[in-house]
Amino acid sequence: MSRHTAIEALNLCAQPASITADWSVFVSSLSRTSSESPIDTFYDAHQGLNKLASLVQSGHVDVELQNLLGGQLLLGYVSATELYFRQMISRCVALCPIIRQANNQQMIPFGALDYYHKDSLESALTERVSFSEPGTIKSQLDGRLQVKVPSKSSLERSIEDYEKLCQLRHSLIHSHGVINSSNAAKLGIGTTKSLEANIDLHCLQVVASITLNLVRDSNNEIVRSIVWSWIQGGLLTGNGRNDRPRLNRLVRQLGSSTDLTSGRADGNLKRLSASVKAAVLAISTKAGKRR
Repeated sequence: MSRHTAIEALNLCAQPASITADWSVFVSSLSRTSSESPIDTFYDAHQGLNKLASLVQSGHVDVELQNLLGGQLLLGYVSATELYFRQMISRCVALCPIIRQANNQQMIPFGALDYYHKDSLESALTERVSFSEPGTIKSQLDGRLQVKVPSKSSLERSIEDYEKLCQLRHSLIHSHGVINSSNAAKLGIGTTKSLEANIDLHCLQVVASITLNLVRDSNNEIVRSIVWSWIQGGLLTGNGRNDRPRLNRLVRQLGSSTDLTSGRADGNLKRLSASVKAAVLAISTKAGKRR
């Protein structure tokens, strides 16, 4: 039996307006080539978010809007971090033949063959991956990049901090900041009382630090893992002249020009070559002693 017309006429809120959206207007082409490394792309976004975060509790935003703005900025930090991992995995698969070989059995969506340019098909490897889910970063580092996360390492702590942060992200995405029992338990604040996220300036400062630490820890560990695999695989021999082209590409693709300029990173090819030579010599010396 269909509902009575009198019931169909009930309205306890305003009627929806009709709308037609042409979604193509709201997107634009993404440049296939970028001179920036994934970590420098992250830095650009991180710096912009830091500037916006300064508006919270600065008097420039109404008090009742501060928590709303804070929540959107928290999502921005998490989104920038996810993009870093997607770009980093894609870049490493394209850069390192050992990593590329390790991914040769991975399946990608069939539609990705038409969507991505042939030079960026590696991006499809993480198309159905959510880096905000517990365990994903560790499994992707291991499965995609052959990077093991050492127990009790700085990287492991950074991942744990980030995964807790993602519980706040979950509450903001799915329930406008209302924290459910599962989120509360994973945050270590289990309680019988109902809770909601309170994203103030202090929270954003913590979020900024957690995401920055995770990206830096990951970037350094990925680079070290690649260099070590190249040495073990014979792609780096300790001969500076022969190794230089490969190491130069590594620095350009995965290093941070931002940190290099500020003196926080070592992008000196001569020193990098010396490190490779020292490792190769140590391996050969150890092998000689076994004979």
